Amino acid sequence: MTAVPVARSERCLYSISTVPETRICLTGDNTGHLTGWDLDSGAQLFSLKTQSNAMKAIAVSPDGSLVATAGDDKFLKLWRLADLLAGESTELYRQELYGPCDAGRITADGTRLIIPWDWFHLRVADLRTGEGIRDFEIFPSLEIEEPDGHGGIRRFIKEPEYGEECWIFALAVTPDDRYVVINSWHNGMTVRELDTGEPIAELVGHTALITGMDVTPDGRHLVSVSTDQTLRLWSLPDGRLLDTVTGDRYLTCCRALPDGVLVGDAAGGLRFFAIDLR
Repeated sequence: MTAVPVARSERCLYSISTVPETRICLTGDNTGHLTGWDLDSGAQLFSLKTQSNAMKAIAVSPDGSLVATAGDDKFLKLWRLADLLAGESTELYRQELYGPCDAGRITADGTRLIIPWDWFHLRVADLRTGEGIRDFEIFPSLEIEEPDGHGGIRRFIKEPEYGEECWIFALAVTPDDRYVVINSWHNGMTVRELDTGEPIAELVGHTALITGMDVTPDGRHLVSVSTDQTLRLWSLPDGRLLDTVTGDRYLTCCRALPDGVLVGDAAGGLRFFAIDLR
C-alpha cells in the first residue's frame, strides 16, 4: 500500500466519514470541530464547532443528506449536510448518551444508528429520533470456577473491568447490515451478528488500542488502524489478517473506499492508502 497526502488539519483527527456519490470527506477532531474537505483538491469546505469536546464519531446516511455526530460531550446530534456546507450548525436533534461516545455507524438501509451505549452495551437507535430500539451486551459477565482452598469449588460472576479493555472505541457495519465489527478485549476485534449480537469471529493482530475501522464497500474486507501505528487489512467474515502497513505516527481513524482507505492521524494528517483487493 502506498500513501498519498490528501489534506492537513491543525488538530488531532479522531473520526472520519465520506459522503456517498461525492468527493467530500468529513472529519472530527479533538476540539469538537466538524470539517468538510474536497478529496480532489484537499481544500477545506467548512469547519464548524458542533461538539463541546472531542468529536469521536461521524456517520453519514446512505443518501448523503444527514450527518450524525457524537463524542466526549456525551451528546448524539443529527445535522443536515446541506446546512453544514452552507456554514450553518442547526441541530435536528440532540440525544443525551450514557457516557462519551467513540464510534458510530448508520446502517445501509438508512434507518438505524449503531452506537456504544455504556461500558458494556451496543445500542441500535432510530436515526431520525435517536431513541433506542434495542441494546445488546458486548462485554459479558463471566462465570468463574476456582478452588476455594478447602477442597471445594468456589463459583462467582466476574464483571468486565471498568477501563479501556471494555470500552467500544471503534465499530463498523457490513454493507448488507448483517454483521457489526467492534473492538474487543486485549486489542482484538469481534465480528458479530447485528440482529442478535452473537459473536462470529475474532480478529487478533494489533498490539495496542484500536482507534478506527471500516468495512470495504464490497463487504469482503475490513481495514483497521491503531495506536500501534499500523494499518491492517482483514478478510470478512472469517477475520484472516491479509496485510499490515506500519506508519510513522498514531493512526486514529479510517474510511474504506472502493480503491483504498482514507486514514487520519494524531498530527492532523489525512492520507489515502491505495489497496489492491484483487
